[in-house]
Amino acid sequence: MRTTGSYTYQPGGVGTRSFTVIAEPDVHSALRVSSVRVRTTRGGGFSIDYTLSAEAQVRITITDATGKPVTGLVQSTRSAGVNSATWNGRDSKGVAVPAGSYLVHIEAATPDGERTRTVTPIVITR
Repeated sequence: MRTTGSYTYQPGGVGTRSFTVIAEPDVHSALRVSSVRVRTTRGGGFSIDYTLSAEAQVRITITDATGKPVTGLVQSTRSAGVNSATWNGRDSKGVAVPAGSYLVHIEAATPDGERTRTVTPIVITR
């Protein structure tokens, strides 16, 4: 009865029938990526911390300010709760990126097809 407000029962035979309707709240909550925090680590790298509301396949990519891909960090299943990834400040070829603005893209998807994404800016100074 998710989409209708009523249900009609038509018995198939003679006799008394009884049934019970139990209404329970939908406990499924939407997949969320929250509490994203990017911190500088020793050696000029970055720690990217984030929280997932449910287990999901996660992909983290870094792009420059124009959206051009710089590198990919994670592409694996992560559990619900706090997770983290590290970025060494280098592109996919291992070359240190120049100072400037970059974007951390975190995309998550559950096995049943629910998807979400978040984008967090990061500024590198050298």
